[in-house]
Amino acid sequence: MNNLSDLIEAQSLIMAGDSLQEMVDFVVNSKTLPDKFALVGHSMGSWVGAATAALHPERITKLVLMDGWARTNAAKATEMKVTLKALQAGQHQQVLAQHCPNVFYANNANFSNNVKFLRSLQESLPESLITQQWQAMVKDNDIRHLLPKIQCPTLVIHGRHDPWFDLDENLFLVQSIAHAQFSIVEDAAHGTPIEQPQATTALLRLFLGN
Repeated sequence: MNNLSDLIEAQSLIMAGDSLQEMVDFVVNSKTLPDKFALVGHSMGSWVGAATAALHPERITKLVLMDGWARTNAAKATEMKVTLKALQAGQHQQVLAQHCPNVFYANNANFSNNVKFLRSLQESLPESLITQQWQAMVKDNDIRHLLPKIQCPTLVIHGRHDPWFDLDENLFLVQSIAHAQFSIVEDAAHGTPIEQPQATTALLRLFLGN
C-alpha cells in the first residue's frame, strides 16, 4: 500500500487467538493504540474489524472492510475445515502453495510478484499462529448478527474478481451496516491492497481524511 504517513499514524496488528472474541480482545487491549482509532481490516482483518466495531463502538471512529465477509455457507465451511485439518497435520507449505495464487487476479500484470510477496509474508509468520487464525475462523465464521451494531462511518472495498467473497457478499455487508459506503476496485481479486495499492490508497485518503 502506498504511503499514508502524512494523513495517519498507521499501526499493523497481527491477529492472535483461536477465537473471534480473543482476536477482538487482542485489538482493543493493544497497549499501542489510543482510546479511539480508525480501523482498517483486510480479509480476516475485515472479519475481526467488523466484530470489533460492533462490540466496542466507543473505540472505533471509522471502519474500512476490504475483501471481507459476514456470512458462512456449507461449501465455505467445509473448505475451511479441510484447510484447518491440513494445517493441523503440519502441511503448511502445501497449504500456502495452493492458497497464495488463488488470492490474486491472474490477469493483473504483477500477478507473479504478488504471489511471491504474499508467500514470503506468510512464511515469516509462526505456523502455530496461522493454525490459530484458521481455528478462529472455522469456529466463529458467521458474524451477520453483529453488523447492525456497527455505528461508525464504514467503507466497504471489494476486489472485482475476488474468488471467495463475491459482489453479493460485499453488498450484504453494505446493506447491513448503517450508512456504509461501497467501492469496487478493478483488476483485483482477494488481494486488493497488494494488487491495486494506488487505488486502495486513494480510497483510504478520501475516506479517512474527511
